[in-house]
Amino acid sequence: ELQARDQVAELLQLNLRTDFGYRLAQRSSSQQAAVDRATELVRDRFPEEYGRQVGESTEAAEKLQQLLAQTPWHTGDLEQGRKLFIQRACQQCHGGRKALGPDLLGVTGRFSKEDLFIAIAFPHRDVSPRYQTTQIAMKNGHVHTGLVVYEYPDALVLRDGQNRTYRLNTKDIEVRRTLSRSLMPEGLLKDLGPQDLANL
Repeated sequence: ELQARDQVAELLQLNLRTDFGYRLAQRSSSQQAAVDRATELVRDRFPEEYGRQVGESTEAAEKLQQLLAQTPWHTGDLEQGRKLFIQRACQQCHGGRKALGPDLLGVTGRFSKEDLFIAIAFPHRDVSPRYQTTQIAMKNGHVHTGLVVYEYPDALVLRDGQNRTYRLNTKDIEVRRTLSRSLMPEGLLKDLGPQDLANL
């Protein structure tokens, strides 16, 4: 993984004639800021390809903007929105003390409606390091993906998107890597209309 990342970074720096601070043959913990700068650069220079790679097409973004423009925000129904929140399994990661995702209490005071729905439609766009997914390959061949919720000297506790918890012994881990993706699934707004968005 390190070798592949170094090669990609070197090609980007050479072809884009930009030094974004990446240093070859260094572990990822000291390179995250440089990787973030490279990601932003690619997103700005090649938006179509970036969109394809992260599942965020220009067409999908335009469709969402049209849907938001048609949404009658003032007619939202709280109870219908609550039902939708449960049907789409949002409460699984955003409800209760053991929630995997961020607390949504007061979220409309922190984000505009547009920003909130863009974050729902494109969950991998801007993932806080706190909520980045960790992928762990075990020596027995099993692969676990989720959020590390606790680390012991000899083990870690990982919780996956189905809210299942695993205790993984460090000595049994083959590879551990952080992904720049969210556990939040794509398609949560699929088949919803303007009134559904107002309710939600």
